Amino acid sequence: ARELNDYAPDVVAFQELSYDMFTGKELIGDVLRSRGYQGDYISITGSTGDDISGFGGKLSSSSPKVTPLRTDLEGVSIMFNPTRFERVTSHPTKYIVLNHHTAQNKALTPEERKKLLIASHNVALCIPLRCKVTDQIFVFATLHAFWDTSKPEGQIYQLERDRKST
Repeated sequence: ARELNDYAPDVVAFQELSYDMFTGKELIGDVLRSRGYQGDYISITGSTGDDISGFGGKLSSSSPKVTPLRTDLEGVSIMFNPTRFERVTSHPTKYIVLNHHTAQNKALTPEERKKLLIASHNVALCIPLRCKVTDQIFVFATLHAFWDTSKPEGQIYQLERDRKST
């Protein structure tokens, strides 16, 4: 929280952020909301793309308080200062849904396709924001991606699919 005071950013993006950290009293999400920030949070999914959060997987800073099935779920979030930016839209992406199309990607080996389908419960969040000063639109994104340092093709595939869908 000290860094937020020192830097006073207009936009903050998080990865590996738990539901507790986004909603918990006096934790990062609460601190940002108390300073007027708005934004969204999306949690990871189960290995078959099912919602394991108990709240539909996506929250906005104005969502009512819900009781999740699991509070330890990590996810991603983008928070912004509404005095500087206004939200144009929000694009949450659940990669397990995209990964069911991996069989069509001939660049991946059968082993890579299987691993993406089984292990990937990753998410991304893309929020275009209009600057209230310049009227320009800036696109902010954050993701929880497939990670295997020996196989960067999986990450590249996810990024390409997300780029084409937004």
